Amino acid sequence: MADETLEEWLRRHSQKRRDNAPPGQPEPAAIPSCSGVFHSGNEPPLLAALRRVYCEQKTSSDCSLTSVTLLLQALMKEGAPSTKEEVLTIVDNALPRDSDKGAWRRATQNEGSGVTFAELVRYATAAFGSNGFNVSSVQPGGDRLTEKGFRAHLQALVPGSPEYSPGAALLLYVDQGVFRGEGNYLHVTPIGAYHPGTDQVLIVEVDSDLPPLYLSRVETVMEAMRRPGDKTQGELCGERGGWLWIEPRRPRMCSCL
Repeated sequence: MADETLEEWLRRHSQKRRDNAPPGQPEPAAIPSCSGVFHSGNEPPLLAALRRVYCEQKTSSDCSLTSVTLLLQALMKEGAPSTKEEVLTIVDNALPRDSDKGAWRRATQNEGSGVTFAELVRYATAAFGSNGFNVSSVQPGGDRLTEKGFRAHLQALVPGSPEYSPGAALLLYVDQGVFRGEGNYLHVTPIGAYHPGTDQVLIVEVDSDLPPLYLSRVETVMEAMRRPGDKTQGELCGERGGWLWIEPRRPRMCSCL
């Protein structure tokens, strides 16, 4: 539905999630929606692109694969992989010959282990690097300099700002429990936009248990990246998150003059 406004898209997907919820499942926690902050009149290009190709994760553990596929399709003007299977093939072909080529596939199957932050960086670098993008990553520490760096990347998502970087994106690895207000759920999902006036990040949520779009203050997102997985996260117990900055590979300037 390419002609949908942001408001129409949000209503449709929100209703779809309510209709598909198992009987007796409670409504998602009260999380700030994008209403009043982002609307059809100020929708950034990245958010519009993500809406056009939006999909939800299909297994309990494939948020990383879903998010990487979603961002590749949103950022690439042509030649983007059309399925998660294609993304897995791209990554397998890009990894060193002695790598475990089936590891990401197994980790993202239903009840799979999920991925560590380092594994997310490895797979995302292979997927985006094979398609003309550079990937850098940061795991937040406790200092203000790290938050300053995150804010700089957020500002680069804002059209019209001096720092704006067209074609770039941010991918989060977080404890989703911080947004929910309970529990511990290590999770990967993209950022759709940043609103400097309210200092809020717009999360594009691939998990159908939560609203498809919701807002979170920057300090809350930082907390979600810093909080480690607990024993309920199995092999990921103790794992901390971070962010990936993805941007088009710029042509090198000729140095022959």
